[in-house]
Amino acid sequence: MEFEAILFDLGNTLVTRTVKEKNLMLKALEKIDLKAKSTISEDDESSLGRLSSIYVKLYRDMDYLRETFLIEIPIDVWLNNLLIQTYDEKIAASIMDFAKETVIEARSSFVKTFDKVVNMLKELKKDYRLGIISNVSSEEVVYQIVSNLNIDHFFEVIVTSAGFGVRKPYPGIFYYALRGLGVEKINSVIFVGDSVIHDIKGAKKLGMKTILISNYKEKLKEADITIDKVRKVIDVIPNLH
Repeated sequence: MEFEAILFDLGNTLVTRTVKEKNLMLKALEKIDLKAKSTISEDDESSLGRLSSIYVKLYRDMDYLRETFLIEIPIDVWLNNLLIQTYDEKIAASIMDFAKETVIEARSSFVKTFDKVVNMLKELKKDYRLGIISNVSSEEVVYQIVSNLNIDHFFEVIVTSAGFGVRKPYPGIFYYALRGLGVEKINSVIFVGDSVIHDIKGAKKLGMKTILISNYKEKLKEADITIDKVRKVIDVIPNLH
């Protein structure tokens, strides 16, 4: 079978973090809290703890909504909610831009491509149209990551749940990416990702061929092919039929 295009997930497929996101967010929350305190005359020593605990609860609630209804909650929505619950509407409005920039910077930093990903993308670009579909609450994070790593030029389309409004495995987000690529034959597309639920089941249900990145042998049956390193995608494409 001749394939026209390959769609990739981003996080934990093409790129990985060198610092835990939890630690990055803690630093971001500390910066936000300091900025909030600078807008008021009294120093509230308990505000950082309050901000952190509300963030944890809010993130847990958002994850439930995301996974249950496959909707995306944009960063502007959940971050504004977080600031209002922690401080008040006046303070929230005054530090919103700073808080958003701080969170985006935290989530797009300390990220690197997996081994030999750049070489792989160079080779694949010669024969296939490439794209990314990523579940993320901020488009800016994805664009910042691919720009920082200088891999943005490999992709004709970059679709995010933040921009589209719903998350993988909702079929619409896959169709939207295919329309951007100008590909009509779904069975001529390969999807590569690390999540069975979001990436593999979603793409496979539409008729795409799937490659799962996983070290767990019990997941072999979920995708058409399972590999432990994304750089091996080139090697296994001929085995897809």
